[in-house]
Amino acid sequence: MCEDKLAKGRLDSIQVLRGIAAMLVVLFHFRHYINNVYPLKDLGDRLFLFGEAGVDIFFVISGFIIVYASRNKENNTFAEFAIKRFFRLYPLYFVVLTIYLLSYREESFTVVNIIKSYLLIPIDYNGKAPWFGLSTIYSAWTLTYESYFYVVFSLAILISHKYRAVICSVFILTIMLSLQKHMNGVFTFEALSGGNSFHGLHYNFLFVSNPLIIDFMLGMLVAYIYLFYVEKFNGSIHFTFLSILAFTISLIFMLSRVTGLVGPLYWGWCSAVIVLSILIISKELKVFYPRFLVYIGEMSYSIYINHVVVKKVAFSYIGPLGLFGGGDGFVILFSLVIATLCISYATYNYIEKPTIKMGHKLSDRIKRNKLVKMKEKQTT
Repeated sequence: MCEDKLAKGRLDSIQVLRGIAAMLVVLFHFRHYINNVYPLKDLGDRLFLFGEAGVDIFFVISGFIIVYASRNKENNTFAEFAIKRFFRLYPLYFVVLTIYLLSYREESFTVVNIIKSYLLIPIDYNGKAPWFGLSTIYSAWTLTYESYFYVVFSLAILISHKYRAVICSVFILTIMLSLQKHMNGVFTFEALSGGNSFHGLHYNFLFVSNPLIIDFMLGMLVAYIYLFYVEKFNGSIHFTFLSILAFTISLIFMLSRVTGLVGPLYWGWCSAVIVLSILIISKELKVFYPRFLVYIGEMSYSIYINHVVVKKVAFSYIGPLGLFGGGDGFVILFSLVIATLCISYATYNYIEKPTIKMGHKLSDRIKRNKLVKMKEKQTT
């Protein structure tokens, strides 16, 4: 079901990478449970601090998938694409956010912040970019960028399906650089910055000026390289070796934090190289991926959204019972990971898949109605 199996051109390597990216983010957010527990006090940071790179991997993969899955023009008009994207992203988030708000309480749950969270608007532009105060479900801050990318790509399809990625990239860069010039007076491709002092309704859209959005462009570039070169290229041992070398170097940069943090200048380019390298290696070496790894990739969105809720709710309701009190750090961490996977299995099968199917049915209905109208015009 995931992206309708990438529009019938299933790439297990991409699904596995999505699963890895989701688990990296989960372990990044759970890492403090093994800090200050063992003789090596910063063990959690040493093992999983780089897990934040999962966000860049997600964004690059999203850019790739959107181009790859929309390559069939007949099934991806503006309305059809926009509807499928909405039902892919929003219903699960809406349900999980609502359950979270009903089951957990904290001071940051103000009416304004809750409304912003439902509308996928960053909570605080005085906060550090690109997070801007995060969201009520704090991992959901990335959905703001994701939804913006979907909107721009939908408009690009409306203008020209053939040049959709180019038009989308031009829109993204033009808007980003124009807002940077207007708000800061300078151009930058650095996604990280300090706090801001912006006020007013229009500043709720400041995030579109952040270069993190370029990660999606890198993913679209990977898609074009794959579609026009890799798919048509019949193996070469040298080509495969270079891909393995590029993957290894990028992974070393990512693991060592040599390149810094989120954004196209750092983990973004590493993620793009890793995604393209894995696609090439998987094709040329005919790599087989175990079904359970592919399935975790298919559940990756549920995993990404659910893990913060699992963490917060578990310690609100189970913590006071003392069940975590004497627990070993890794016991707590793996317990939360297992709980996240179990709950994500449920939300994927009973919320995510049905709503995605609903979006496809609605999209197909629009397509059928359009065909009927075309036939009626031809007969009159």
